[in-house]
Amino acid sequence: MDGIPKDYTTAGIFMLVSGAMNIGIAFIWVISLIWICIGVLWVVPMLVGLLELITGLAMLRGLVKPTSPAVAIMGMVAAALMVNPVSVVMEALAFTWLKKPEVGTWLERGELP
Repeated sequence: MDGIPKDYTTAGIFMLVSGAMNIGIAFIWVISLIWICIGVLWVVPMLVGLLELITGLAMLRGLVKPTSPAVAIMGMVAAALMVNPVSVVMEALAFTWLKKPEVGTWLERGELP
């Protein structure tokens, strides 16, 4: 695990926590709005939160996930739709860490150095 950039695992932690928060808040939106038939619309952000969880766990394990910046952007959008400013900030930080040059070159190589 020594060849994995520390910023990559930090971004994974942010994505993991943000994904869990997004799933919880989406579940609250679904439960609270199901009676007016628009609660099911929040299932999509819940699925994005699940994708964030899976990606964040893979990043913490050191697996190369070249799609992680896209997942971070999807997480930001989902968090903004759910009015979750904490997750928006966490995903923005994760995206910032993923765009650092050493993380970018490590992701492009797709392997441990």
